[in-house]
Amino acid sequence: MNRKLLLLNMFLLISLLAFSQTDVFDNKMSLSLPNDFRSLSKNEIDKKFPISNKPNNVFLKPDGSVILTLTLAPDQQSFQDIIKQKDFLLSSIKEREKGVDIVSKQLKINGHDFLVISFSSLTSGREKYTLMFLTILSNKVLVGTINCAISIKQEWEPKMNEIVQSILIK
Repeated sequence: MNRKLLLLNMFLLISLLAFSQTDVFDNKMSLSLPNDFRSLSKNEIDKKFPISNKPNNVFLKPDGSVILTLTLAPDQQSFQDIIKQKDFLLSSIKEREKGVDIVSKQLKINGHDFLVISFSSLTSGREKYTLMFLTILSNKVLVGTINCAISIKQEWEPKMNEIVQSILIK
């Protein structure tokens, strides 16, 4: 009996940690997300982000401990434009998130250029870890962020990287 219970628990754990492919932006892009992530509706996004530059897509763990946002800029740009603005972006993050150490790198993921930026910061009295990625989708800048509490960074940083590495621009 204990063996069956152990096997059942292992199966449930594996299924919770499993990832599945999710299409976004009218199937122009896909990425792998943990199976327990849920997508927010437009109404939920409007309530959670009462700003003019709202994310287009938001996915999160049911407990809200990890959140992924995807925002497609309205203006047409190229990846070279992202690189030209990199220093400004990094200094803006440093100014907004005081005392932050930033790591940035340029990567090629599934044939597309990405700028990936990671940093830990103190926001609203909470320490958080952010993995941000920028690329071009349909000639527009796509900005993605994945955030979690610093207390679960060690567990989630590899998963965040797995999510970013899974991005496929179609």
